Amino acid sequence: MNEDFTSIGRNISSLTRMMRMYYDRGLEAYRIGWGQQFFLQYIYEHPGRMPQELTERFHVDKGTTTKVLKKLCAEGYVAIEVDKRDHRVRIIQPLKKAEEAVKQIRMLHQQLHQILTDGMSEAECDAMEQSLEQLRIRLRNELLQGHISHTSGAERNCNE
Repeated sequence: MNEDFTSIGRNISSLTRMMRMYYDRGLEAYRIGWGQQFFLQYIYEHPGRMPQELTERFHVDKGTTTKVLKKLCAEGYVAIEVDKRDHRVRIIQPLKKAEEAVKQIRMLHQQLHQILTDGMSEAECDAMEQSLEQLRIRLRNELLQGHISHTSGAERNCNE
């Protein structure tokens, strides 16, 4: 196995765990965390969405979306209403309480960006963002195409 790939995966995994901790700590007073903050900010910025839209947007299963929405409802950040035109459809609306939490989420985003890019030039930041985006797209495409098997992945070169 290519050692660079191991290093890339290990670093991404470590960053993800630390980012989760950062958001969980920063949102503790709001009784939400890493998993809910993405949904809450999106609902706040795009009111009137349906649960299925969130499932597709965040590439999660319906159960995860249901669990997140249940938590956000219980904490008083969103309300789920029945669509007046089609009673089978549920619409998610942010509540007033969401505004303060979203301000905190945005502040945490800005602080984290500053922490991660401190001392980097704009060109270095742009290059890093492009590289990460390429990695995300490659892996998403591989997963969508179903090319990953249980045995063949070990010999793959990360430069392919």
